[in-house]
Amino acid sequence: RRGDFLVRTMGEFETAEEIREVIIRANDLGNWIQVKDVAQVQDTFEDDDMIEKTFGSKAINLTVVKKERGDIVRLVNQVKETVKAFQAEAPPELKVSYFDDLSYYVKRRLNVLKNNGLVGITFVILALMLFLSRNVALMTVIGIPIAVMTAFVMMKFAGMSINLITMFGLIMVLGMVVDDAIIVSENVNRLIEKGMPPREAAVTGASQVALPVTTTVLTTIVAFIPLFFMSGIIGKFIAAIPVVVIIALSASLFECFVILPSHLADFSRPHNVSGHPLREKFMERMQGVYGGFLKWVIRHRYLAITAFAGCFVGAILLYMTSMRFILFPQGLIEEFFVRFKAPIGTSLEEMDRRMGRFEEYVLKLPAHEMDNFVTQVGLVTEGRRDPRTDRGTHVGQIHVFLTPEKTKGRRSADAIIDALRKDTDIHGELFDEVTFEKVQAGPPVGKPVTIELRGDRLDLLEEVAGRFKTFLNQISGLKDVQDDYDPGKTELRVVIDEQKAAKAFLDIRMIATAVRNAIEGGVATTIKKTDEEIDVLVRYPEEKVRSKEILDEVYIPNRFGHLVPLRRVAAFEEVPGVHAIKHLDRKRLVQVTADIDEKKVSPLEIERKARSFFETEIARAYSGITLSFGGEQEETRQSLQDFMRALFLAVFLIFVILAANFNSVVRPLIVMLAIPFGIVGVILIFYLHGKPISFMALLGVIGLSGVVVNDSIVLVDFIVSLRKSGMSAFESIIQAGKIRLRPVILTTVTTLVGLLPVAYGLGGSDPFLKPMALAIGWGLAFATVLTLVLIPCAYSISDDVLGLFRRLRGKTAVST
Repeated sequence: RRGDFLVRTMGEFETAEEIREVIIRANDLGNWIQVKDVAQVQDTFEDDDMIEKTFGSKAINLTVVKKERGDIVRLVNQVKETVKAFQAEAPPELKVSYFDDLSYYVKRRLNVLKNNGLVGITFVILALMLFLSRNVALMTVIGIPIAVMTAFVMMKFAGMSINLITMFGLIMVLGMVVDDAIIVSENVNRLIEKGMPPREAAVTGASQVALPVTTTVLTTIVAFIPLFFMSGIIGKFIAAIPVVVIIALSASLFECFVILPSHLADFSRPHNVSGHPLREKFMERMQGVYGGFLKWVIRHRYLAITAFAGCFVGAILLYMTSMRFILFPQGLIEEFFVRFKAPIGTSLEEMDRRMGRFEEYVLKLPAHEMDNFVTQVGLVTEGRRDPRTDRGTHVGQIHVFLTPEKTKGRRSADAIIDALRKDTDIHGELFDEVTFEKVQAGPPVGKPVTIELRGDRLDLLEEVAGRFKTFLNQISGLKDVQDDYDPGKTELRVVIDEQKAAKAFLDIRMIATAVRNAIEGGVATTIKKTDEEIDVLVRYPEEKVRSKEILDEVYIPNRFGHLVPLRRVAAFEEVPGVHAIKHLDRKRLVQVTADIDEKKVSPLEIERKARSFFETEIARAYSGITLSFGGEQEETRQSLQDFMRALFLAVFLIFVILAANFNSVVRPLIVMLAIPFGIVGVILIFYLHGKPISFMALLGVIGLSGVVVNDSIVLVDFIVSLRKSGMSAFESIIQAGKIRLRPVILTTVTTLVGLLPVAYGLGGSDPFLKPMALAIGWGLAFATVLTLVLIPCAYSISDDVLGLFRRLRGKTAVST
């Protein structure tokens, strides 16, 4: 016995030569036929279903996708270091380029946060030093880095990262976190100027404003809480913003009551030591002028309140008649797509040749304007998870990445696209459609105009889509009007005669397999090489497959091994095919889309016109066809509805907090008058800047609704305190206005100068943030000017009304 043996029969191929030598038939005489006698065996690649190129040359594109916890800036740097090390060992003819580097935008916003933070803090310090002593001003500003660093720590514990959205929240709150500290510091400074020792002034001053300051922070926080309930992709996009804002504001509240008073007590000088006669005289003069003006206004309070109401109505009419709402206005466009569609049946190689003609025009763009461009033949998509991805040999796209718009001499994306439209004359010659699509900031909301037509019959949907395209092409401001109905390639159907097939001992499966193998080929076996399996594909020569006559030469072995000609058991017919059938709510769907010129028209205006056209021209003539709107139109409508709900909820929560603070229903209504007039300021400033109201501006309005009442809260609180001390209504209003003039101006100025660098790009431009900064900054500034006049008038009028009711009831007037 020699032991056990493992017996294995080896029959695997390793090379193409071994396949050539395979005997496929032999007889008793020793004659045989090998594979090489009847076929060519080639070691080659699979047929391409897509061609990718970079800078017009064939390329392999590698996409690096970071994990959720990954640091995008660090990851990109590591990738570039790895590529650099690889290039050192790679052949010199190998070229490597980068595109779609999202870390650039993160770094840009980080620079905006850093630079604008520094500029903003500088402006805040200068503004504070104009009205407060140097030590008090510096202690007040300390609240900003403390609040921001606390926000970072809490974000870490909450599992949040520093990304484009969380940075947006930090930039938004940058000008707000110092407001509560200003109110506390100013009140302490005021008591010190009256001669109170710094330590006593710190305790007394903080105690006096503890309740109103807490209320002001709470109103700002609850203004952002409704953002948690925004729906759709917009809601997911901004979900982190209220978290960051609430964390930062809570940190600032803790700092101004726990840390700030001790710093003020330790570092403030007694009044007789520090002495600032020029500043004190300046403030006395300001208070005197304001007090005199306020007396005149209160005596003419009904005329003043009428003027305010007229201002509000005028602003609303201005918006309705002269302004537009654009969900995400086109800011700095730094990339765009050029999409092509050739006649159905165009081969991949032919499509590549045709798109090469257009690539020549793109290559002519100067280096200071174009960073890179990627060509994809056989594919149209915006990303790996794009639901609108289209595949086919007759489609393709060029993705152009531009240099940053701040690059010297660079034209805007619109100017570059217009130039490409004029320079290229290959639209009708080579392609059925050539469209341009700009990539904008913000979440993916789809085309500016997306009209969804639903029905049961594709022929009717195609006809209605054609009429809509004609209608939209007549509207000024629309371009790249197209539909997504694709009739597809012509189908060559094999119609089987079942009786003849049965007589020939064939079934449908056998016939279908033979036809597929004739056209596409069949996998006979595989060759294994380490961890790779290579298919051995058996098929007809390529020149045969491209002709439909190939089916006349197909023979099918029946169950007895006899060959039966396909033409004896089947007939062939050509019919129109459909490339893809889309559905929405179980109905067939055809979409008509278009791009817009924001200066001429808005998506909501197009929706109104399209709906009117459908009701008058389509609905009666084509029964069963329904109309809806998607893309940016749908998101715009949904975001406006969500905004109104969020604003209503914010106002309600603010009212509840104010009612609990004042133990009154009338006083919260007086305080909240600042909110609509803050909106007036937003409308006016956007009109003067020539900008449309956008979603980011609406975010600013929601934040503004919480900030703008802060000055009113403290002002009304002081009026109530003075009245309780026995002062008359008229005198208490005048005196409270003069006392609160400095903190009102300070909180407004510091918030404004904190946001101005963002609004105007003083420390780095980010177009995505500008609308929000403009809305909060100038809306607050406008509302504050009115607050110093409107709130005293409203309080005086409420006192008149309540006094009238008491007199009518015959009761003794009681202080409100």
